[in-house]
Amino acid sequence: MYLLLRAILGSRLRIMRHLLPISRVNTPAPFSKTRKPRPSYLTRANSQSVLSERTLSYTLPTHLVVLVFLLFGPLYLEAQIDEGHLQFLYFGHLEYRFENEAETNHSSFSLGEQDVFILAEMAPRLSFLGETVIKPVGHSATGFAPSIERAQIKYDYIDNHSIIVGKFHTPVNYWNDVYHHGRLFFPTIGRPLGFSSMLPIHTLGLNFHGQNLGSLRIGYDLVIGNGISSSDMGKKGISMSLLTSAHFNPIEGLRLQVSYYRDHIANNEHGKHVGHTSSSMYRKDIDLHLFNSSLAYFGNRLEFLNEAAYQRTHSDSTGLAQSFTNFVYIGYRHTEIATFYALLDVLEISEKDLEAKRGVPNKFGIGYRHEFSPYANIKGQLVQISPIEAEQEKKRTIEIQLSYGF
Repeated sequence: MYLLLRAILGSRLRIMRHLLPISRVNTPAPFSKTRKPRPSYLTRANSQSVLSERTLSYTLPTHLVVLVFLLFGPLYLEAQIDEGHLQFLYFGHLEYRFENEAETNHSSFSLGEQDVFILAEMAPRLSFLGETVIKPVGHSATGFAPSIERAQIKYDYIDNHSIIVGKFHTPVNYWNDVYHHGRLFFPTIGRPLGFSSMLPIHTLGLNFHGQNLGSLRIGYDLVIGNGISSSDMGKKGISMSLLTSAHFNPIEGLRLQVSYYRDHIANNEHGKHVGHTSSSMYRKDIDLHLFNSSLAYFGNRLEFLNEAAYQRTHSDSTGLAQSFTNFVYIGYRHTEIATFYALLDVLEISEKDLEAKRGVPNKFGIGYRHEFSPYANIKGQLVQISPIEAEQEKKRTIEIQLSYGF
């Protein structure tokens, strides 16, 4: 293979040496303002002053070599990628949504997030994970824009202990630690409401990580990084966010997790690491404390997930504010490919809370998930949404989502 590659590269160099004089003769300028007429390359190619018989004798075999390389080169490159432990994965989803409100109905199809994964093993103990999502954005000309969701390097320094540096999902609860932006693995159609009003979704920083330790398969995360007021370009202020998290798996399919997150939000400004913006015009610092607990069980038949979060914020304006959210999912796998489920999502934001996004409704509903294969499934949900504000009307939605990945 080495000799073949060397021969191919040598032939490509010979091609460039013979074709270079041609490219220097009256090369057209398609963007020229003068719009000069293009030369006739067919006539010039037949001219003995440009191509001699010796040149043609070298060019014809090298063209054949290039053709062989174009046909079989991708196979060689694919083999090299496999040998280098490099993987490309793709996830996406399509949705249909029907909303029934008091005075009007709405229905529409939509193209959801398209998620590109890159996994690479750069050394025996060093690996890279990248996740770039093309997602709907209202201010974009095309309606979509790319976003770097994860770019992290992991170093396994001993046994199951690792150091992760870069941008990663904040391991604040089970959902954010296990699932990513691909809807294929979601038990429901969408994320819990807390992701759009409370939780720090991403962190740019350093994570000391451990997993599957001892008979209880204990895991831990100690994260230091840029917090809620930061973006991927940096953080305002001098304080950093801090997360401590621990989980254990006493039996197969069961995971218990608790975490504590602390941040000092400079000027009550929100960057790109949370899914919400401030609900007020208050522009002074806010201290935030977030406590989370997760209970997840995914067995052969029964599926259960409870995500609870309690948030305390303090500002000079309103003082102490307390808010909480709780998400419950219960599923029953009727067959290997069919699962029926129910969900309840409750959110309570304190009137004194100047940090969390207000007006996010509570909801409950039932659904069905059908798995065509590990690479495609379809989900259907009937959900009733109850707004926090009493004057707002309730609404019912029918949601259908086709998720795929390969």
